Amino acid sequence: MRPFRGRVFSDADTQCRGIEGVPVSDGLHVVRSDAEGCFELPGHDSARFISVHQPPDFAASCHFIRTDAAVASYDFAMRPKQRREHFSFVHISDTETAEMGDWLDELKDFVRDSQPAFIFHTGDLCYAGGIDWHSRNFTSATMGTPVYTSLGNHDLLAGDYGEQFFETRFGPVNYSFEEGNVLFVVTPMNHGDFEPSYSQARIFTWLQNLLALFPQKQPKIIFNHDLLTNGLNFDFSDGDDHSGSVIELSSCNLKAWLYGHWHSHFHKRHSPDGPISLGTAVVAKGGIDHSPAAFRVVDVDAEGDVRTQLRCSYVHRHITVVSPRQDHLPRGADGAFTVSVNAYHTPSPTVAVRCRIHSDTGWFDLKPRSAWNWSATWLPQDTTNTTTYTLTTEARLANGRTLTAHVEFILTTAADPGTDTTDPDVATEWPNLLGNTGHDGGAARALPPPLHLHWVHNVGASIFMASPVVAQGRVFTATIDDGNAEDCAIIACDAVTGQQIWRYPTRNSVKNTIVYAAGTVIATDLHGFTYAVDAATGALRWQKDLQYDRLPGFVSGLVTDGESVFTGFGHSLQALAVTDGSTLWRNSAWDGGEGSTPTMTLGAGVLVASSHWRGLYGHDAATGELLWQHTEHGLRFRDGTVTYRDNLFFLAAQDSLFILDPRSGAIEQQRQADGSFHAASAPLITNDLFIVGTADKGVAAFSRDTLEPLWDHPTGKALSYTVPYACSGAAAVETSPVLAGDTIYFAASDGIFRGIDVHTGTGRWQMDLGAPVFTTAAISGELLFLADFSGNLYAFRQGG
Repeated sequence: MRPFRGRVFSDADTQCRGIEGVPVSDGLHVVRSDAEGCFELPGHDSARFISVHQPPDFAASCHFIRTDAAVASYDFAMRPKQRREHFSFVHISDTETAEMGDWLDELKDFVRDSQPAFIFHTGDLCYAGGIDWHSRNFTSATMGTPVYTSLGNHDLLAGDYGEQFFETRFGPVNYSFEEGNVLFVVTPMNHGDFEPSYSQARIFTWLQNLLALFPQKQPKIIFNHDLLTNGLNFDFSDGDDHSGSVIELSSCNLKAWLYGHWHSHFHKRHSPDGPISLGTAVVAKGGIDHSPAAFRVVDVDAEGDVRTQLRCSYVHRHITVVSPRQDHLPRGADGAFTVSVNAYHTPSPTVAVRCRIHSDTGWFDLKPRSAWNWSATWLPQDTTNTTTYTLTTEARLANGRTLTAHVEFILTTAADPGTDTTDPDVATEWPNLLGNTGHDGGAARALPPPLHLHWVHNVGASIFMASPVVAQGRVFTATIDDGNAEDCAIIACDAVTGQQIWRYPTRNSVKNTIVYAAGTVIATDLHGFTYAVDAATGALRWQKDLQYDRLPGFVSGLVTDGESVFTGFGHSLQALAVTDGSTLWRNSAWDGGEGSTPTMTLGAGVLVASSHWRGLYGHDAATGELLWQHTEHGLRFRDGTVTYRDNLFFLAAQDSLFILDPRSGAIEQQRQADGSFHAASAPLITNDLFIVGTADKGVAAFSRDTLEPLWDHPTGKALSYTVPYACSGAAAVETSPVLAGDTIYFAASDGIFRGIDVHTGTGRWQMDLGAPVFTTAAISGELLFLADFSGNLYAFRQGG
């Protein structure tokens, strides 16, 4: 093997002076250029590229040259660039597309306005078509900033070796560069659809050689399509279990490991002073665990520490006045009204919101509550006369542009006979999703439309699928923070006034159903930690590490019968005593699968649990014994929750409706339907109807007896795409319909909360909340509670 020689030089002047100290690699060895910019690499049998490392103050128009016997000298021209100690970059992953989309234009607009240092795509461009499309449409030239790419499992294709086609478009699969004070390292996934030519040992040697050239204390960030470890120690091994050779990345000042692959958003700090890992779902479509389509913006400081935010895709210049507006005039005990505005634009964050209420005030500022919501209070000057007001709101974006909205409302006096000033009844408990362990979705009393907004309170972070539960005159929910895992908490508010009573912080996001039992609110976070919090005081009663220890994070919903709470997934699925968290039984019968969003269901002594892409499982609720399982008939696609009623299980999965016997799991009925049932919705079952949210057609009703279609109620285009692989145009309902009298209440991903006729599907009432909704309504006495993705928690009351 002949050596590879070349030169690294500056093209900033006509003398083309050499640049000293620039690392250059043949994919295995790494050397620095000498005082004249010259280098020599020994080469190896699999050397196909010579790549140059880009220092923080230089950039190369192309960072690699393919090896060729005809090339005598591998010369890299570099241009000076300004060094930035504080900078940002964009992380995306798993686009799996060969088509143009709005997400691409949004990302270009973000780059134009925010000027990130670079964009990094952690792979799964997906097969030859996707790889070729990205090489033409997702480049440094087309995006307006440097674009880097790593290799995913679906980028390893048939050929002489798996990465062959990828290399023709993107060059080497392992390389490095610097920005600011940080060393960025790109490593390839070590397995995929076809066998790669590289081995773990070769990448290990290259990484070892690379790190030897840099100070151990220099901050480092590594990209790979997958996460190296879910444990505490980031040890990069040579793949030989007997050699024991590892690179202890934590001791090399590894700050972060960024990955994709799982199609889920997940921020995890692996130890108190150790690195974080950042999993980013899909920018172009919903994640496998229903993570919203988004890209991640990563801010890096001089020490290499990172803070991140997710920008939801496909939201264009969106602004909505939530309150006050006609029929929705939430007023506090002091007479002040809540002013709440949801504003969002994917390419540019909202930086300021102000309002003016004509005939009463000048402009006044609203305070930021979450990435979507801004709010303030307003005390009208005239409280003696019925007055018509016009509210104008302006949201200023980071790019300098402005969003505006106007509403009119009539404010009556407190003495108006049409105003109900009595405190509503909230004595009824709603401890589980849809009120009970079977999730059969019926309220104890009618709540005829129209509904009026009784109060709205923003909890300070997004709420995903933690549907409200109600007890002790309080309403409970939980929050997520996929950016920094800081604003994650269980929240309690007064059910009558909306005043926040307590907030208990959790280690990570709580993404699905929480429950109430025996004076305790219980939730499980993404890490698999379960928290039992005193409902009255917010004090921790007990907590338990489920030993979840897997990817993706825990996203299933809990269920409780009042004495036991069922939580966990796979081998961490278990029944815990509500009183002290002791384990009553633990599942050992099945494991594996993907993030599974259904809430668990209890009926006829059977616990139903799910594993997405794997199966549906029925356990004896008392002992944990596996009674039956379904891994076929479309039931391995687990998005929606099972409903128990009249000693039967009802569910919708993939493209079919099912009725199952609880004890045996036998399929009593199955019917294929027109539509997609990949939404996280539990069917509402009446004496003659089977009603469920869909991924593409709003809410649909079928005959309970024959499963034939009867009616559907379409919804609008989703504000945020969460259904797996769903993208532009999908009209998803990721919530479950709730029946109150003859009205079904449900909210959808288009941000609209609706009341429709149970028999015909005809619309009766609706309210635009201005943010996508992934929670199911809860009803207690005279109030209906709901939460949206902006972090707004709502209480509605029947109007006059």
